[in-house]
Amino acid sequence: MSLERFAPIKVERCKDIQKELKKAAAENKLQTEDLWFEILKTSIFIKNSAKDDFSEAFGGELQQLEEEEYYEKKELTLYQTHDIKIKSNAYKRFFEVKVDEDLSKIEIILDECFIVLDTEEHYQEMFAYIKECLAFQGVVFRHLLQMYENLKTELRKYQKEAQNKRFILYASLTFIPNTEEQSHFLLEEEYLPTHTIPLSDQEESFVKENDYIAKENQKVACVNYPKQGRDGRNLKGLYIELPKVAHSPTPIGHDKNAFEEREENNALVYYSKALQGVKMEKGRLVSKQNFIFKNGIKSIETPNLLGGVESGLALEIQAKDELSDAIDSNLILEASVINIKGNVGKNVILVAKEITIEGQIHPESYVYANKARITNHKGVCYAKEFECKYLERAKVYA
Repeated sequence: MSLERFAPIKVERCKDIQKELKKAAAENKLQTEDLWFEILKTSIFIKNSAKDDFSEAFGGELQQLEEEEYYEKKELTLYQTHDIKIKSNAYKRFFEVKVDEDLSKIEIILDECFIVLDTEEHYQEMFAYIKECLAFQGVVFRHLLQMYENLKTELRKYQKEAQNKRFILYASLTFIPNTEEQSHFLLEEEYLPTHTIPLSDQEESFVKENDYIAKENQKVACVNYPKQGRDGRNLKGLYIELPKVAHSPTPIGHDKNAFEEREENNALVYYSKALQGVKMEKGRLVSKQNFIFKNGIKSIETPNLLGGVESGLALEIQAKDELSDAIDSNLILEASVINIKGNVGKNVILVAKEITIEGQIHPESYVYANKARITNHKGVCYAKEFECKYLERAKVYA
């Protein structure tokens, strides 16, 4: 069936809206995302003890559900239903309503093209859709007036500053989930947001592992202590009793000659003891400190070396013999100084303050440097100062 011919479907006392949308889509040979719904009526059913029967909450009972003391009683059980009208999904919204995995908070994420219209009509229209999203995800309707006021406050703030495109619309007042221990490989987390790794989509033989260069006494990794949360009712109305978390985190495996473990700010923090390459392998920090390559570099054996331009690291690379390349192919090297004796193969990216290549560079390889000296340049070079003996159909931006 075409979407234009879809006739709206009314469903009463629906507990699972996602299930009903999937059912309607299947019966009408449509995609689930082609359909949405309108809330006609919302009902909450409660029972105050196991021996009671469920009854619909009205008036004073609904007001009681707004109060934390009543809502957080363990013996209280509740569920929510909606009368809905399933209809075609008419147009795209330029924001997302996200409920976290622990069902403890609601976040609004604005698209780049989102525009705030500071009118009650705009806020009410937006909030109506937010309520539909919450119903879709099974969130119990409580503190809606507070959510609405928070929405207006945050959007007006965004209209003036336009800085933060995501904000917390509502967070559970009582229920706080446990925070599990979490390890962070800081070298990678600090590098990736500001860099791309252009060779990652190249041929399968490319080694996708990366070593990150760390200076002496630089933080390389940490693992945060777990935090005990607080029991309470989540956004779906289920009372959650949390398990006890461990008192301390699991340490990251490491070589004590290469790394130092310190306890700082409720975390175990790991510092580099030397200028070295570091990677996280199977939950363990692995160190590489030898950067003299007398027999050249093969990419199937060597990870990328990233983040070393300001480190003071010097790479010395020499071809094994006259018939072999100093670097074969598909590799990224970043250091303060890179000295190469021999040829550089295909899909190699070299980044440094100073780069010297006593040999030729492949037409599909790149050099980025303040100073670059290349015997036979066939590739692409970006440099403030550039010297070469032979220039063969290469590109130079200096």
